Amino acid sequence: ELNHGRVAMLAVAGWFHTAAGLHPIGDAAARTRVSDDPIIALQQLPAAGLMQVFFTLMCLEYMFTFVTPAPKDKPWDTLGMSEIVADEEKPSYKRLQLQEINNGRLAMIGIIGLIAGEVMTG
Repeated sequence: ELNHGRVAMLAVAGWFHTAAGLHPIGDAAARTRVSDDPIIALQQLPAAGLMQVFFTLMCLEYMFTFVTPAPKDKPWDTLGMSEIVADEEKPSYKRLQLQEINNGRLAMIGIIGLIAGEVMTG
């Protein structure tokens, strides 16, 4: 759930960047100005660029699943940051973990709502 929430938070941020007209990488990949509509911008992306994005995501998923898996006792610690956190039992740290989970859940609902609203209404 935590990894999906993190991906959804990045997806929502990317959606709003594209909708705001901030897409220099997409413009460079398409070699033209892409649309500010995220669905149309995705359709304007060349197939090779889309395959590169999916290949990179698959490599990251493989790496975090098989090459460097998270510890069994701390499945949320995919980057191995628990060694540098002073006290994981501190109430402020627990509050930040709870905020990350709740924001991830909201982002998962939010990105589905953004996509559904765009597809249904155009």
